[in-house]
Amino acid sequence: MRENRKAIYQDAEFAEIYFKGLSTPESLSEIEYLRFRILMQNVIDGLWDIHSRTAVAGVSPEIWDSLGVKAIERMLATQGGRLVWSEMASAYPINFRTAVESILADL
Repeated sequence: MRENRKAIYQDAEFAEIYFKGLSTPESLSEIEYLRFRILMQNVIDGLWDIHSRTAVAGVSPEIWDSLGVKAIERMLATQGGRLVWSEMASAYPINFRTAVESILADL
């Protein structure tokens, strides 16, 4: 996830795509949306990794409860985050999908 943050703060154009993508993804061009979706897919992959290593494996599940849940609340709960999640969710294991859907449903 650090690389994602670095890409956003080092590139003003990409920062604008990210900002617009979270709140109004329909305002992005096809190429901008592709860049936004790839970024969000990287975020989701990172969250899946955290979930797999903590909540599923039972190693420090509080890490998922703090980092994972908060990231979902900040990024996936947005209009753009929910759109990307709806497009990509089927690619992830059911236990991760269930965890994400549960968090999103509570918001």
